[in-house]
Amino acid sequence: MAAILLPLLLALPLTAQVQRAYTHIASVLERFGATMDDIAYETFFVTDMSAVSGGQEKMGAFFGARAEAYGGNPQVSQSLIGVAELAAPDLMIEIKVVAHV
Repeated sequence: MAAILLPLLLALPLTAQVQRAYTHIASVLERFGATMDDIAYETFFVTDMSAVSGGQEKMGAFFGARAEAYGGNPQVSQSLIGVAELAAPDLMIEIKVVAHV
């Protein structure tokens, strides 16, 4: 799956990468008969923590894209982890989810 996602995420701004990643997560869940409501936990790996913290505007854009993917304010446990880099230089976020399927 990662090989499919990489070209679709490269060179997009963070919010667009979040939206695109959640679109793919929903697609994978659907293949297993699950939905975004079945997600129990998620981990965000972010290469630039300043893009998601330090101001309401930045956090609002990031978490707004997340809320949009869930169709509202998700009640899902989460972790946000800063990392030096991801699989490709233009990737700014990786989202790992655990779902009940």
